[in-house]
Amino acid sequence: QEYVAAGEYKFISPVILYKKGSGRIVGLHSAALTNTACIDGMDDLLSLAAASFSLEEATTTQESLTMNIEELLEQLRWLLNLPTLATAEEISAELQKAVAKIKEAPAAAAAGFSLTGYIAELQTQMAALSAATPDPAKFVSVDAMAALQTQVAALTAEKIDREVDGVVTAALASGKILPPQEKWARELGKTNMAALNQYLESVQPVAALAGTQTKGAAPAGKPEGALTDAELAMCSALGVSEEDFRKTKAAAQA
Repeated sequence: QEYVAAGEYKFISPVILYKKGSGRIVGLHSAALTNTACIDGMDDLLSLAAASFSLEEATTTQESLTMNIEELLEQLRWLLNLPTLATAEEISAELQKAVAKIKEAPAAAAAGFSLTGYIAELQTQMAALSAATPDPAKFVSVDAMAALQTQVAALTAEKIDREVDGVVTAALASGKILPPQEKWARELGKTNMAALNQYLESVQPVAALAGTQTKGAAPAGKPEGALTDAELAMCSALGVSEEDFRKTKAAAQA
């Protein structure tokens, strides 16, 4: 009180709120008595009291500004689908992600980009795609495609069977494979035709199996169904009994 009465503390030192960049004053945070004014040319306390500036008005402005900021943050939380307790830093980080995502679109690079306009454009494109009628000449149904695939698979299998049958029949006739090998050769041909052909190229045909010396007639002096000398020699070389050879031969001629 003595300092004030003596005129030593007669100035007000304010803490002013202002916009960065523009420097525009937006409010007053606080003020204190001081003996040295922080603003050049400041009037003393009596003159300040008569000034038109109202501390109450500044406080009201600050409260209004704070409310506006909170409302803005609440709207950003809703827009970015963030929790109601998300901080300003969290909102800013999520907002930067959205900005980076939007900039990836070609329309974002244009001058005068508008988020609401961009959203409206996307909605228009989606509506147009939903309303578009597919051209039957350019598309086929899933059922038709599945049926076509089944037909192609059946034709492919039929072609392979014909090819294998021709190769195996020729190999049996030339003696390159024996009748007991027929099943194995057909299965190999269906899975790997190249491997079957490679095998057949590597083996020598057995001339004795390509035909009979009597051209199909029973040899003279031997009962019908008896093995020829060549067939007997083949049985001996392969370790096959005469009975098994006769059965295999009969099955092949049937």
